[in-house]
Amino acid sequence: MTGYSCPWHAGLRAALAASAIIWVAGGCSTKAKGAKPQVQASPAVVAQRQRPHADATNAEEVLPLVYEQLPFTGAVWEWLGNLTPTETMKVTQPATYLLEFKPDGWFNVQTDCNRGEGMYEISDQRIAMAVVKLADASCPPGSHHELYLKSLESAGRYRMSGQKLYFDMKGEAKTMVFWRRK
Repeated sequence: MTGYSCPWHAGLRAALAASAIIWVAGGCSTKAKGAKPQVQASPAVVAQRQRPHADATNAEEVLPLVYEQLPFTGAVWEWLGNLTPTETMKVTQPATYLLEFKPDGWFNVQTDCNRGEGMYEISDQRIAMAVVKLADASCPPGSHHELYLKSLESAGRYRMSGQKLYFDMKGEAKTMVFWRRK
């Protein structure tokens, strides 16, 4: 047998091999007397999007998917900036960087040039967030769009003080600061 150098042939061989495995695993179809009936195979689940985990040590520590009693759900939060031990990055127009947590484990996010949504999960004071969907928009020079989204996904712990919400970053000495919108 000669080898094939075309990637199309390699893909075809892989597809045929997978079909053969499925065919053998599912049993053969025959009309001969005494043949066993075919067994219906259950549909395969390829890959499902998983919720972000808030660094829980085991699955039982993660809270249910309803967060109605959290003090930050149901409010719209404006991003004021990020704090580090050596500097403060202030957002000049906080009303253009918004965050709204829903009690079902989803959040809405808005930047100065884009909108989207994501999922969050909490356990104790830990939080994990993942931006799942964004509109296809281009951002102007000087936008903090990338920093804002990256900081949200780096959040590891949350805390509140008065009308302010803080996210401490995982593995960094950095904190995001939000103000409850009036």
